[in-house]
Parts: sequence; C-alpha cells; structure tokens
Amino acid sequence: MKHLTQLLLLFIPFLSLSQSSISKGFNYTGTSAISGAYIEKDLTNNEFYVSTQKQNATNTFVTITKLSENGKTLWSTKHDFPALYISALSGFFDIKIVGSYLYTGHLLSTSPSANSIKILKFDMSGNYVDELDITTANGFYRRKSEMSVTDNDKLIFAAQLNGSNTVLTYLIDPVTMTVANNVVTGASSDGATQDFRMFWTENDGDNNVIAFNRADSIRFFKLNNVGVAIDSFSIYSPNADLADFAINGNNYEMVLNTTTTPSVPADNPVIVKTISNTGSAITDFSFDPMAPYQYSDIALDQNGDYLVSCRGPWAGVNTTNSAIIKINSSGIQQEFSIEETKLCEIDITASNIFSSGIEADIVNDCQEDHEGLTFIKYEENSTPELNIASPHMKLENNNIEAVISSCGSNFQDTYNGINGYLVNGTDAIYRSVLHICGVDQMGQIHSSSQNYYEVYAAGPVTNQTDYVQTERDKWDRVWIIDKQQIDAHILAFQTGDASYKIPEVILNWPAHGDVSKGQLANLARYKDINSNGVYEPHEGEYPLIKGDYCALSIYNDFNTDTANNCILSTDRMNVQISEYQYGFQCTGDSALQNTLFTYYEIINLSANDYDSTVIGHYNDFDVAQVFANYVGTDPSRGMTYSWYTQFDSIHQSYVILGANMMADGFDNPYGIGALESVNGIGFGDGIEDNERMGMTNSMYFNAGGGVTGDPSTVSDYFSYLYSIWKDGTHVTYGGTGHNSSGIESDYFFPGGDDTLFGGTSGTDPGGDWSEVGESNPAGDRRIIGSVGPISFDMQDTLFFDIAYVSGVKNSSGLSSHEILDENVDSSRAYFIDNTTPCGQDFDFYAPFDGPYPSIGFEENVATLLVYPNPTKGNLTVQNIKENSTLIIYNSNGSILYVNQNVSNGIVLNVNDYAKGLYILEISSDQSTERIKFIKQ
Repeated sequence: MKHLTQLLLLFIPFLSLSQSSISKGFNYTGTSAISGAYIEKDLTNNEFYVSTQKQNATNTFVTITKLSENGKTLWSTKHDFPALYISALSGFFDIKIVGSYLYTGHLLSTSPSANSIKILKFDMSGNYVDELDITTANGFYRRKSEMSVTDNDKLIFAAQLNGSNTVLTYLIDPVTMTVANNVVTGASSDGATQDFRMFWTENDGDNNVIAFNRADSIRFFKLNNVGVAIDSFSIYSPNADLADFAINGNNYEMVLNTTTTPSVPADNPVIVKTISNTGSAITDFSFDPMAPYQYSDIALDQNGDYLVSCRGPWAGVNTTNSAIIKINSSGIQQEFSIEETKLCEIDITASNIFSSGIEADIVNDCQEDHEGLTFIKYEENSTPELNIASPHMKLENNNIEAVISSCGSNFQDTYNGINGYLVNGTDAIYRSVLHICGVDQMGQIHSSSQNYYEVYAAGPVTNQTDYVQTERDKWDRVWIIDKQQIDAHILAFQTGDASYKIPEVILNWPAHGDVSKGQLANLARYKDINSNGVYEPHEGEYPLIKGDYCALSIYNDFNTDTANNCILSTDRMNVQISEYQYGFQCTGDSALQNTLFTYYEIINLSANDYDSTVIGHYNDFDVAQVFANYVGTDPSRGMTYSWYTQFDSIHQSYVILGANMMADGFDNPYGIGALESVNGIGFGDGIEDNERMGMTNSMYFNAGGGVTGDPSTVSDYFSYLYSIWKDGTHVTYGGTGHNSSGIESDYFFPGGDDTLFGGTSGTDPGGDWSEVGESNPAGDRRIIGSVGPISFDMQDTLFFDIAYVSGVKNSSGLSSHEILDENVDSSRAYFIDNTTPCGQDFDFYAPFDGPYPSIGFEENVATLLVYPNPTKGNLTVQNIKENSTLIIYNSNGSILYVNQNVSNGIVLNVNDYAKGLYILEISSDQSTERIKFIKQ
C-alpha cells in the first residue's frame, strides 16, 4: 500500500459545455472528516458563502468562506464547538441568509447517544453573534438536513429522534433564536427512514415541503409558515431513493439514486421524475451517464433543463469523482467530470451555474488529513476552463499522461492508489520528488528532501506572518499553457481583435511577487515588450515557456511548518523553486513522443553558502506492477531506469541532463576526476565554463526500515544522494551493494554500461553487476539519481535539467530496453544541440519582441470618462454602454473587481488598493475598452 500523501484534483471535459472558473476557499485546519459543502448566494451583491462542518483531534468546528462571483476568496472564518466531537462527523444542516445575518445548522454530539442540534448566527462578515441549542431526552439520529427560509423569514428543517422513526420538523425564529414550533411529520407507523442521513426542504412560495426516504417510498410533508402540517403524501419507489428535489411551480422535480455503489453507468442512470404537489406522476425519464455516479443535487435552468451534480460511488476507486450533468427529456445534453472532488450543492443564476464541493488536499504522516472547499462557476453552454487554479493537474500530450503538483511531488494519483505517470496508458512512475542537500559554513547538513511527505509549500518564499490562508490559496496551483495560446494572444494584439478574451493562465501568470510580503519581485519569466519591468498581459505581453506545452509550479521549503513537514525548519535549505515541465509535439519521433523534460530554477534564499550541495530525484518506478520491478543505472547516458520483470513492453528512465557549475575559467575535461564528467555536457569541447555536470551517483532501496530501507533523517537523505547507506557505509560493487566484498561504487546495478568505470573511480570492478545477474527477487524498488558536489552560495541560482524517457516496444524487433537507449540518446542529443527534428529548440519561447502596431485595444475612448486619474480614493466612470461588464486588474493581470450589467455611470471605491498602476476594462456587445489609472 502506497503512502497517501496528497490528493489529486483533475478536470476532464467529457462533452463541450466559453469562459468559466474554478476557485478554492480552503480552510485546512482539521482532519479529513468533513460534512457537506453548502452554498448560499447573497442576492444584494452577487457574492457567495460556502460553509462546511469539520473536526480536528479534539473538537468539531464550522468554516465559512466568502467568495466573489468569480471565485475570489474574500475572507474565511472558523468557529469551534469545544468538547463536541465524535469519531465521525454528525451532520451539517445548511447555510442560509435571513435579513442581514448568516445562519448555519449542525448536528453535534459528545457521544453517539447524545446528539444535539445547534443553530449558529453570524453577521455578514463571519463574526459569531448567537446560537441556539436543541436537545431531546434521547437525542437525535445522525441525519443531515437542508434548511429553508419560510415566507415570514423563519428557518425550517427536520430531524429524526434517536431510537425511533419519529421525524420532527423545527421552525426557528432567527431574530430571537428560539424554537417557534416543532411538529411530528413522520412517525413509526410511516415506516423506517432509509439510512441516507438526509432530509430535504424547499419553499414553494406559499408553503414549506419536507421530504425523506422511507423503506419503500419517498415521503413528502407540506407545512405552512407557522410550521403546521397541512398535507402529506408518499411516492412508492421500490427501486430508487430520493437524492434531491426542486420545486417548479406546482410540480416537484426529483433526481433519484438506484444505488449508491454503481460499478458501471447503467447501474445508476440519471433518473428525473416529475410529480405534482399532490403526488400525481407527470413525467419520468432516465439516461446513462458517461461514468458511474451517485447524484446529490438538482436545479432547473431558465430553459427548463435540469442540472444535476453528482459524485462517485461510495465504494470503489472513484469515491470522490464528481460531475455536473445537464439533462432533459431528450437525453444528456452536457456532462463534465471533476476528479477527486465531492460536489454537494448546485445553484443557477441566469446563465451562470455555481457549485460547491469538498476537495482533499495534503495527507501525510506528519500532519492531520486535510480537506477544503471548492467553488465552481461556469457559463452554461460554455466550455469550462477546468484547469484553472488547481493544485494538481494532468499534463496529457504525446504518449504521456503526467500528474503535476503545485508543491513538487509529481506523478502521483494517491487517492486512487495508482500511478500518476502513464505511457500509452500503462503505469510507469508512481512518484518523483526533488531532493536537495547541502552543508553550511558550520558543517551542518541541510535538506529539502522527503520521500512521502510534503517538504515544500506552494508559492514563493513569503514572510511567515503574510503566509495566511488566502496567500496560500493564491499559489496552490499549476499553470498549464501551450504555444498555441501564446501565438493567439500575440495575434489578437497585432490585429486589434477586440473580441479576444485573454486566457486565465496568461492573465494570471505569476510573473511578480509582492515585495511587501517578502517575496521576490520577479518570479516566472515573461516577455517584457516595453521593457518597463512589469508584466502587462493587457499590453500584449505573454509568458515565456519551454517546449510546445508547459506546466509551471512555484514552491519553497520556507513556508511549510513543522506540522506539515517532517524536517525541522532549522534543517531545511530555504530555497525557492520554479519548475517547468514541458515537451514537444514532433509526430513520428519516438524519443519526443515518449519524453517529458523538466527545467528547474532553484534560488538559495538562506543565509548560508552551501558546500557539497547535491541534487537529484527520488523516483518510485512502478512499471506495470508495483511489487515486481527491477532497476538499473546506465552511467554513460546519465540515467536510472526500471522495468517489469514479467514482460518487455516498457522500460522507464530518469535522465539527468545537467546542473550548472561555478565558472572557473577552464574547459573542464571529459573524465572521472574532480570537476570532470562522463555524462555531462560541455566537457572537453574547447569552450570555457559551458559545462553542465551530469549524474554522479545512483542509489536504490526497498520500501521499509533498516539501514538499507527508506531514509528518514536529514543525514539519511544526504547520504543516499552520495550512495552511502544509513549506517555510514558506502555502496559496494556486487550483491545487494551493502557490506559486500566489492569495491566502493557510486552507481547501482550498472550492468556493462559503466564502460569507463566512472562509478568505481576508474578501477575495473571485474564483471557486470545487475539485478538479473544477481538473481534478485523483484520488488517495489525506489531509486535516486543525483549530481554533486556543487557550490551553492546564498542568492545563487542553480539550473537543473532532467528528462523522463520511456522505451516502448514496437514492431521494430528491438526490445523495450534497446528502444529506451535509442530514445535517451536522441533526447540527450536534441538537448545538447538545442534543436529537434521538427525545428523546435530548448530556449524559452519568445516569438514576438514588439512593439505592437498602434491599432488594437483603444484606450481613453472619447465617449468614456474616467476621473480623477490619478486618484486617491474614488474613481468615477461615465458614459458606459448599456449592460457592460466592468473589471479592474492589477499590474500583474489579477482580477480585483468585477461588476456585470453596468450602464451609464458608476463610482468605484479604490481606497484600499495599493499605490500603483491598474487597468479598467469595460466590455459590451459592441466593444472592449481598457484604460489605465493610477492609485496614489
């Protein structure tokens, strides 16, 4: 069983659903026990409140996150319930707005037989105001309930008494925080309620409707505004249970679940049943989705179509997969899947669809399990940009599918317990993690290395006091972009295409940090066309990327705390890393079709000059099968590799292309001595100081303890990068490599590929050394390839290039190992020569230097008035075309403010904005105008 270290959130569009966004309102404090994610829209300002009930080791608490319509986290708050805790969460009722207050409902307990209900009252800034406790002699069953608001502004919900089938409906006065009424709406004679732990409530404009599942039917109760039951009926439904219902005039629209554990789509089709408010059947239809789901919520759009949110089945590997499905009587119209998120509620406003859900984040042995809230918005009938602001993304190109992380732990789909790096659909790598170690001036070892746990925090190095939740959310993502997006961006500005919408990834490219928070001013590379040192995508500037497609993540080891990191803060390197994963589209080239390149920029932001610095990767190769792999090293090619012992379909490798060396004024020779290399770049080519050091060491070990098992301390990681066991003995040539009679070796299982004997300091060890030759039992191998020693002084930048190359057997008659060798040779040659057969290079892609022609996006159109400019507080905008959308961006391209359906004039309060340059964008059906303004 692999360690569960972080949860994958991926988005895969199944059918074509223009602009959309996903944003997170995470609150990470607490364990993985989390109870629902409910959403409530504030109709006065188009903002949303998303809330959930969670728990940590001692008590239960509620979190509320306020989000803008475009998903920006405005604030997040947490309220504790001291001493109210059980091993599993009891239940979360809902979040509602009544007047100028927020209300959340909760089922809590100090023991399973002492469940009580608590209603909390907050102001609109998330501050606690009041609470109401509801208890009974026997307590309540662990059931969840929606809340609804009556016509006379009372709260209504249902609960089931412990030890019986009695269902009570409570009416709450939110002003006095008292029980206004409670009434029995279901008794033992009604038959047992199904154990789906849920009651549904809706308001039909005159009355309130309560619904729940019974053993053989679905029960509906209708209550008036004082909580008196005035009608009830049951719908006999032996083969399905209510998942949710919505009121549509005089009808109830229901979505049903046939089973909660479907294994194929046909096990649980999307069943939508329409009945009258007296229980008469009207319509009934069902269609199979594209994956097995359990349905959770239903809403109706303005066209009469149904939007259904759903999650994966409770059993099986798809536990947290979700989807939003648009359906009508003609069939499923649209469907898209969201992996590793449990969608809960769905809401529709005009043509915008909103949904809330639960997304897991980091899980490891150094901290509690964490889950956070996810907020999704998309325009109906659009194609969602589902790769926005996600901490784990799938890069799918050529023959490779690779999960990329925001924090440097790549290729891991841990929640499903499967590999995150696939080649032609076959598992190849389970996990790959960057390891760095160095020795400071006092001889202390520092390390940014962990095999199973998160050593890195998302984003640039930030003052600890400023690294709050919203700051983490900003950086906890991966930026995926390709050349086509950059080319389209440039073309739009060259031709003045006013209809062009800048893609989110270009708009929010992390070019700059906030120096007031201790961040570096310049982060990700970009094309500065006007040479003013500011990234301005609205001026046509664009990201600089490697390859034809690229995934960028930025992370550091300074902002992780001890609870999230098994390495103490005093022992870390304090480095900041920009990681570019990239590849090339070159049809017919086997090497490029099966290679993913990685480029690192690593900045030493510590107060130390590091000597003996060593850098590499821990790789858990699980080729096709977890426990039946062999590993080897090919020193001449600078690679470690692995394969499944039972078949010859794939060989997977990790190749070190080179790490930069300090300039010494010499052309260091090709060889095996100090400052020499047998697999680096630029050695002995007659050119001074162009050398890139290649792989100097490799190390393998098996999962588990002992002196040859998993490393755990700073010293262990440092030793393994230098081919030294945990007991301080060097790897020896032959046998298992530990305490054998052979001489010391820097490379593991080189076979016959160490022709210069670089691993044994030029000495012929006598014979080949391989897993096959040693008749080793196959196993769950882990292997490290590294390069060192390197001098790494404070403020220095270390450039490090690697590649993951696969050898896939084909009809050529060659083995997969022979094909791997060819592919590695080709990929290394392309990199060294800086060209591919299709004409690409390995430099940053910069196809346009500017300047742009004067035509294009106009500024300061005569009819539009913006004043005062510069401004110290308010900014007046006049002569706005009817139904325009107004957006304010900062100089980095981040959205700060959005207002839709603006006409004529508006006064904007920018008093809280930092001093600097901003862009005001006003779009209508006829035009898009952008104006710069200065906040003084």
